[in-house]
Amino acid sequence: MDKAILVEKDIEEGRKVIEALKENGFPVNSAFWLYKSEPDEWRLTFASPLIDEQGPFKAYSFVQKVLSKFSPPLGIAVAETTVLSDKDELVEGLRRMDKQTPGILPNMRMRRSSINKRYVDDIYIYYATP
Repeated sequence: MDKAILVEKDIEEGRKVIEALKENGFPVNSAFWLYKSEPDEWRLTFASPLIDEQGPFKAYSFVQKVLSKFSPPLGIAVAETTVLSDKDELVEGLRRMDKQTPGILPNMRMRRSSINKRYVDDIYIYYATP
């Protein structure tokens, strides 16, 4: 993707990746697109217990394997993804938001916000499982 604008095609492709990961046994407890002004890019981000249980190499290998199954290939490369621990501050903040106001997060976009004391330039949230 490698761009500063998130468009509907990116959101739909992200949704396809999330579903494919889950269908292939990769536990995705939270998923969102996260924009970072430095280096001016969007990252498809997942929170998964796999990071803590088996480490980042195993998690990213799994993501790469699932991405390689798409034909034609999607516009998302493994280098444009981030897999976080379920214990990550941002993920915990999203869960807390969803718990306080159930149903608020699915398909929500927030710009220039603070989530769990962490500044977020821009985020599109698919979901955050409490």
